[in-house]
Amino acid sequence: MSQRLKQLVGICNEVYRNLGPGLRENIYQNALLVHLRELNLRYSNEVPIPIVYRGVTIGEGRLDVLVHYEDQEPNEPNLVPMELKAVIGPPRKPEIAQLRNYLRYYERERTKAGLLVNFPQPDSKGQCRDQVDSIIVHL
Repeated sequence: MSQRLKQLVGICNEVYRNLGPGLRENIYQNALLVHLRELNLRYSNEVPIPIVYRGVTIGEGRLDVLVHYEDQEPNEPNLVPMELKAVIGPPRKPEIAQLRNYLRYYERERTKAGLLVNFPQPDSKGQCRDQVDSIIVHL
C-alpha cells in the first residue's frame, strides 16, 4: 500500500476512534473532511460521476471524496478517490463494484485505483471492530 493510502486509512481510523461506531456515513465523511482541511490536503466531496451509455448521460453517481495531492511523488497516486460506507461487517462485492464503476466512468482524471473505507457498525450483539475496514479497489 502506498504511503498516501496508508495516511488516508490512518486518518479514517483516527476519525473512527474519536467518534466511535453507530453513526451515519455522512457524519464520518464530514469528520474526515475536517481532518483533511487541518492537514491542508485538497479534496472534493460528492463528486458527480456521469454514467454514459452510447454517448448519452443516463444517470449520475456521486463519489464521496476525491483527495488531490499537489506534489508529484514516484509510485504515489496524485488523486485518491474514496468511497465511504458505514455498514455491519466488511465491505461486500456491491460496495466494491460501486467504486470500480466510479473509477471506470470518472473520465476527467483516469485514476486506476480507489480506496473503499467502511466505518464498522455494531452487529445484533452490539459488537464491532475497533478500526475501519479498507480495501484498495483497482480498475
